[in-house]
Amino acid sequence: MKNHLFQFLALLFISLPVFAQGGDIVTVEEANASYFEVPRETLYLHVNKSTYVTGEEIWFKGYAYDRQNNLPSINTTNFEVEIFDEQGNEVYDGVFIGSNGSFQGNIKVDSTWSSGTYFMRTSTHWMHNFVEDETYTKKIRIIKDELPEVVTSENTQYDFQLLPEGGHVVANTFNTIGFKLINDQGYGITFDRGVIQDELGNEVTTFSSNALGLGKFNIAPRLGKTYRALIKLKDGREIEGKFPQIEKKGVSISINNLIDEELAVELNTNTATIKELIKDNYAILIRNDHLSKKVKVRFKAKELKKKLSIKRSDLYEGMNILTLFKEDMPVLERLVFNPINIQDDGIKVSTYSTTTDSLMVEVAAPSWDHAYDLSVSVLPSETKAYAHTDNIHSAMLLRPYIKGFIENEKRYFTNVDRDKIYDLDLLLITQGWSKYKWKNIFNSSPKVKYNFNQGFRITGKIQDRKREEVDNVYLYPTINNGAKLVEVNQDNTFEIDNFFPQKGEKLRISGIKTKGDFKKSGLYLQVQSDRIHRPFFNTFPVADKQYTQKIQNKVVVPYNFLSDVQELETVELKGSSQKELERTSSIQIPKFFELNSKKITLEKAEQYYSILDYIQSTGKFNVQRDNASFVRILTRRGTTISLPVGQAPPIGVGTGVNVYLDDFLLADLGILWDLRTADVDRIYTDFIGYGAGARGAGPTIRLYTRRYPLVRTHDGDKNYLEYEFTKGFEPTKEFYNPGYTNYKDPFFVNYGAIHWQPRLHFDNTGTAVFKIPNTGLENITLHLEGMMSDGSLISKTHKIK
Repeated sequence: MKNHLFQFLALLFISLPVFAQGGDIVTVEEANASYFEVPRETLYLHVNKSTYVTGEEIWFKGYAYDRQNNLPSINTTNFEVEIFDEQGNEVYDGVFIGSNGSFQGNIKVDSTWSSGTYFMRTSTHWMHNFVEDETYTKKIRIIKDELPEVVTSENTQYDFQLLPEGGHVVANTFNTIGFKLINDQGYGITFDRGVIQDELGNEVTTFSSNALGLGKFNIAPRLGKTYRALIKLKDGREIEGKFPQIEKKGVSISINNLIDEELAVELNTNTATIKELIKDNYAILIRNDHLSKKVKVRFKAKELKKKLSIKRSDLYEGMNILTLFKEDMPVLERLVFNPINIQDDGIKVSTYSTTTDSLMVEVAAPSWDHAYDLSVSVLPSETKAYAHTDNIHSAMLLRPYIKGFIENEKRYFTNVDRDKIYDLDLLLITQGWSKYKWKNIFNSSPKVKYNFNQGFRITGKIQDRKREEVDNVYLYPTINNGAKLVEVNQDNTFEIDNFFPQKGEKLRISGIKTKGDFKKSGLYLQVQSDRIHRPFFNTFPVADKQYTQKIQNKVVVPYNFLSDVQELETVELKGSSQKELERTSSIQIPKFFELNSKKITLEKAEQYYSILDYIQSTGKFNVQRDNASFVRILTRRGTTISLPVGQAPPIGVGTGVNVYLDDFLLADLGILWDLRTADVDRIYTDFIGYGAGARGAGPTIRLYTRRYPLVRTHDGDKNYLEYEFTKGFEPTKEFYNPGYTNYKDPFFVNYGAIHWQPRLHFDNTGTAVFKIPNTGLENITLHLEGMMSDGSLISKTHKIK
């Protein structure tokens, strides 16, 4: 909507001097860019439910977002997850392994946890570099035996706050004042009518709130007069809010964020101020993290109302922080959200039945230009156990810039319409200035003291007296690590960085004599962690919001709601087939690759120590290797070059070789540098990339590692030592149904879980299929959250009837 009264200003770049710590003069843009030069990670937890019963597992998927590049954050692999009770006591902590911007896991609800509210917090080591709290927290509930009844207090206390747009109320000019009414639990309370009165009791203006107790009104207060804000609740109680201080001089701001193509900004002042405004340089800085631009503002004589129009295209996607500067001094600030295109409508969900006890769910992606990383929680549609108030959009795009609690934040990103855009703008008016303070931006740019944690450091020492016999130690392959050959120092010690141990797994380690023989050496290992425990400060209301004045009945867990899960697990273990016990490979090899691959024999393992030597000996490939940082495998039919992951080779360059290790495509072949042939069970090669999909077509090598290495022994003695890890990454389980005894039981409908799918595996047509139990319920709901490889965020709820 165009308005000829608006003065359209170009985004002119002007220099406002700011003194940095070292005394050098920098502009405010440079100060802001410097402060956000160190990239920040934002996290979100998709948790399968919000209420759990003792004995259930908390299933979750974490997503990491790089705000500097608007892409999945791929640098961190160690994600810390903690659970705190209402008093802030830590009841659980663990580290979960992640890759390509996501991680997943599960936590058993311990029998020692009492009924009540708990808080899940996730963070990274990198976040310690910043003074702002960049951690992510989600509220959950635990029901041990029962939740006590909740009665709404008759003596509820209220807090009515008046918050000027931009932070100031200026006398004798137009002002917009936001307000919020919250109760003593911290939740917003709606009301129908409020009034501003002067000292004589005259009505100046009236107002009302939205459903969350938020709103705004306009006023031109007179210098020397006093005002009071009054509201009347439905129960007849009258609440008064303190009217903000009225300043004799200054500038107020009023923004209209409902115009389709532009943002309307109005700066208002009075006759007592305009003479000073003419003398000084003013500008509005628009910023989003490290990005910023300026709008030059020049006041003219007698110009008490300055109207600016900023095109949507000149704003950043998502959050924009507008700060009015007088020279290098911030005068006022306003947060504005520039609506984004939420991409989820194109995802199609359908179901079909193959057996009487299960359903197949098919998820079809609208585009296959970018990879999808999605998680799905499947629950009864009538559930009371999915009361999450946020989603991935609010967590990544809104919460990082706000101080404190945001009530029902996901509503601003669900079925977005004009009313929700307006309500979000009310929220931002009442939030005041951004949590990123200009005092810190000008004076304390973050210094990198804490790295992106990628695995753990392993330190060890050989304790044998005959140390001179052992020059190296050999670490056999583990769940997350390939085989490693490590040199022993003169003082009998050795170190391994970026090792990925899993709690409870056993590492086999051998000493290697000078002549190359393996030796069972006496040694000890330690897992070193850089983890720093930080205190927990809760910003969430502990109690759930009571939307009515009714009593909430006591919630009691029915007898035998869950069957004996431990007993079921034991039965499964006893039921392992003889074929499974005799399997020599680390993983179950797909039938096609097992039938068409070559088995590594003991003779071949002794003939070719390194798997790279064996690959070279096949005559199909040319292996280039200078060190662990430079390993390439080329086909003898052509040549290849080193390329970034996902980038296609230029025209005229030969096809490269895709190498899979236990069915995982390797982006870096350095892991093969010290992989022994004796640790490989089978090798499959072809030149068409069978089974790899469209993006994996071409020459392929698939290596499948052994459970135990091929070793020629002359007696029954082991030539390795076993070490069980008590520290490391938490084991990741495949989702299992905890054994609900009755799907039709009302308690299951309210609090049970049907299925959890932490990762959807899409084929080359963009379709993912997974199986869920057929509960016989008429309606079930799928809650999807996730991220695409281009940084697009996805949140979708789909009901199946």
